[in-house]
Amino acid sequence: MSAIEGITLYNVFSPNDDNFNKCFSIDVDNPECMDLVYSIFNRWGEKVYEGFGLEDCWNGIDFRSGKEAPEGEYFGVYIFKIQGSEEDHRLSNVVTLMR
Repeated sequence: MSAIEGITLYNVFSPNDDNFNKCFSIDVDNPECMDLVYSIFNRWGEKVYEGFGLEDCWNGIDFRSGKEAPEGEYFGVYIFKIQGSEEDHRLSNVVTLMR
């Protein structure tokens, strides 16, 4: 999968009380990127979060249970809409949640 210019995917965040990296998000510095939908999955392939829009972020809460997701590795899938392109652009990565 090739990278999309101006988009940075991070791989670690720590939603704890230190106010650093408390919400997982994607940095988008590409004016042609118009929209984003992304999903975060646990190791069993269950979706624990779904984000909509360039400003959305995951705070480490499993949206199914409303409880804190456990520490560990998660898999992120990101679908971008790029101005002037008919096709979706997809990226993925492993995200580590640390508490």
